[in-house]
Amino acid sequence: MIKMAEKQTAGRDYLGKLAPKFAELNDDVLFGEVWAREDKLLARDRSMITIAALFSAGLYPQLKSHLELGKKHGITKEEAVEIVTQLAFYCGWPKAWSTFPLIEEGGLKQNIQKDRQTTWGNDDLCFYSLLVAGRQGEVLVHVIAIYLRVHVHFALLQDKVHFL
Repeated sequence: MIKMAEKQTAGRDYLGKLAPKFAELNDDVLFGEVWAREDKLLARDRSMITIAALFSAGLYPQLKSHLELGKKHGITKEEAVEIVTQLAFYCGWPKAWSTFPLIEEGGLKQNIQKDRQTTWGNDDLCFYSLLVAGRQGEVLVHVIAIYLRVHVHFALLQDKVHFL
């Protein structure tokens, strides 16, 4: 059974004091009016469209919320996986890797964390966290820093110069 959109209060709950007008527009207009027009487009379909838009933009915190909302609107885990697989070809493979743990919320996420803890270093955990947060630019900075650190260290060893 496809469920109708529910009254949303996330804007007021999280941003009501900081940005009351934004919170009002979020809750009353976006979710109260646009999402409520189910005679034009079902909440399930709106969820699929929103998931695709957030995925393509790499907005993972909002994507996580809309994956949960999509589940309430009748989107199955298998359908969410299929959406991400399809979008990976158009929006980016790394985005799919960052999204699958949000869909799984358990099994895959735990396996990735276990693999990283046992075979990957701290830099890899940092990179994964930054990627999941949609901060790819910072990952590039870290990769360049590691590259420079490794090559400077190698050059120093070649010259037998050691620093404490």
